[in-house]
Amino acid sequence: GVAPARLDISGVRAGLSIDRIDELDFPRSGHALSIDLFGSVSALGADDSYRRGDLEAFVARSLGAHTLSARLRL
Repeated sequence: GVAPARLDISGVRAGLSIDRIDELDFPRSGHALSIDLFGSVSALGADDSYRRGDLEAFVARSLGAHTLSARLRL
């Protein structure tokens, strides 16, 4: 058979989250922002050197009985 591949991705991770949403299940107002950064570090045993960043933003607004929400992921 084929031997399983092994890849070490040891590194450092940092993140920040801000959540000002009024309701978890059906938000009617507020905003949220999440940022996550990762960098592999060969000194910690990583096989490859790379950096990765993720950003997610969410906003919800209500006008009377109607609610508009939008999400952006990069």
